[in-house]
Amino acid sequence: TKHIQWEYHHVWDDLVANKEAAVQYVPTRDMVADIMTKALVHEQHWKFIKAMGLQLHSSGS
Repeated sequence: TKHIQWEYHHVWDDLVANKEAAVQYVPTRDMVADIMTKALVHEQHWKFIKAMGLQLHSSGS
């Protein structure tokens, strides 16, 4: 939650208190969003591609 702007933090607190959202630890090696922000080794890149449900389609040319 360190990136949530302070003025919206109370909304997050309410969601957690009402059990509408949950905070869960995710190890660094499993952070799928890293594919959008970091250069990854080949294996990790494809692991995250699959985790997001993306597929590679050839153009057929």
